Amino acid sequence: MPELLIILKRIQIYPLHYIITTLVNNSSTSFTSGTLEITLNLTSDNVNSIRVLDSYLVIESTQKPEGLLRGQLGMDIDVSIDVELSTANVVPPLPGRIETGSAIIRVTSDNNLYYRVKVNDIRPGDFLQKSGINKGCDDDNGICAIQLSQDQSDFGVSKKIQITTQEATIIQNDFLYVNVSSAQVPGGLVRGQIR
Repeated sequence: MPELLIILKRIQIYPLHYIITTLVNNSSTSFTSGTLEITLNLTSDNVNSIRVLDSYLVIESTQKPEGLLRGQLGMDIDVSIDVELSTANVVPPLPGRIETGSAIIRVTSDNNLYYRVKVNDIRPGDFLQKSGINKGCDDDNGICAIQLSQDQSDFGVSKKIQITTQEATIIQNDFLYVNVSSAQVPGGLVRGQIR
């Protein structure tokens, strides 16, 4: 079987808001049979942070600098969803707007919802307001089931909220989409279907 060459930008361990340690930084690394082995000496502060904080591992590549792969450390993930956001997905579509983005959604077995919502190329003069997980098919506009971002400062950073068992069931089973509103487009600037 041929080797797969991935140009890694970084492999890092994060808690919610900062980097604990970098495992690989800007190297050409060959994965044989999908495996990469790294030996790294961690400080006792690094080890303690990984043990007690809600930490995750992220692998960034030159093609996906925002993150190629991500995994939560020390917990069971029941739901793992990555959503591409676009103005083209808004109902009705927004002509003349070019914003795109992404939403990362993870639900753990103890009903913690981890997420990050990011929007790119926001039109000058506009600013992000809120985001949420809404009920609805790809051609519907529905009500918000779970509020994510409350204001502009919540975008582009990893967040965590406790959800109910009922909300976790909704995320696992219902027709849902991520909706992001802005000052100029309060009904929805970008959107991406979860299911």
